[in-house]
This record gives sequence, structure tokens and C-alpha cells, in this order.
Amino acid sequence: MKSTKQAHFTHPWRVHTLAADFALLDVWRFEVRLEAGRGFDAFLDTYWEAIHAVERSPLSRMRVAIGRVMGWDDAPNSLAIPGCTEHLVTERLDAADRARNRFAADEPSPLPVAKLRPVYRFDDEVLYEVSNDTVHALMHVSCAPGAAPELAVYIKSRGLFTQLYMAAIWPARRAIIYPSLMSLVERGWRAQRTQARHVT
Repeated sequence: MKSTKQAHFTHPWRVHTLAADFALLDVWRFEVRLEAGRGFDAFLDTYWEAIHAVERSPLSRMRVAIGRVMGWDDAPNSLAIPGCTEHLVTERLDAADRARNRFAADEPSPLPVAKLRPVYRFDDEVLYEVSNDTVHALMHVSCAPGAAPELAVYIKSRGLFTQLYMAAIWPARRAIIYPSLMSLVERGWRAQRTQARHVT
């Protein structure tokens, strides 16, 4: 379900200060609830299963193919963050962040094709980033106490091309990609709960 930016900002997620120069593009709330024995870690497992399914969709394969032809992804994560000296948000983590970060220093990308990079993983939120010729984007998944998990997407524009690119993919993002992802995650979460009941 589409959520609001106001709702996202009610909780003091680390991404708010770590990437204050990024624009919050979308916020989506999953219609599921975490429970005893199936917390945030279990939800993330379900989330990535769904992401991998979406990655195999015709739209995702088309984006990869176009990016290969146009050279958009030839040098991933090599450009500086627009307007900054850092190349990656990971470089902004402070000592406290690194101390509680559950990602290993050599954490593999969950989406190697997209060159998605882990930034941090805390007990209730996780952040990934991807940088290419089109945009520098952040994927934030979180779950506040007593609330439903949510997905927030942040971007930082590389100029006119980013604006045109984001406008071109807007219909697919809103009508196909995000709704499909939400549905896959929610069905997967409920199916696992039903399966667990049968086992016990």
C-alpha cells in the first residue's frame, strides 16, 4: 500500500540524517505484521525472495538490456554523489554506525546485476545504495515497533537526464513494479505463516 512521506519521517531512522541531501521519492507500506519468532530478519528474507522474482520480470530484464546498450551501468558506483566529494553513502557512516552495523565489511550484493551495495543493517532498518549514470538511489527497508514494515526509496539527481529518466519510468514504477513487489512480499509472508502452522 502506498504510504506517505510524513509517516516515514515520524520515526528517527538513521537514513534521515545520513542522507539528508537525498530526496525521498516513494514510501510503501507492507500489509503484514511481524510476530514472535518471525521478526525483521525473517521479513527481510521474504522481501529479497520477492525482489529476486521481480528482477526476473520482463521490465527488469528490459532495463538491464537498455542499460547495457547505453552504457549506463558500465562503471557502477564510480561517480561521486551529485554535489559531494564522497562516492558512496557508506563513506558517511560514523564509528557508532559501524559498531552496530550487522553487515560484514565484504558483504555481497543481494542484487549483483543491479550492483546494489549494502550500506548498513541495524536491528530495525536496512539501507542499500546503487549509483550509475542515471541516478544515485537508496533503498531503505524498516519496521518501527508495533508498525508494519515499509520500503522507502531515496534518490539524488544527476541533472536533466535523471529527471527525464525518472519521468519515463514513473508509470511502470507506480502501476506495475511496486504493486507487484508488495503483493509478492505479502503473499510470501502469509504463506510462510500458514506453512509454519501446518508444521507445528
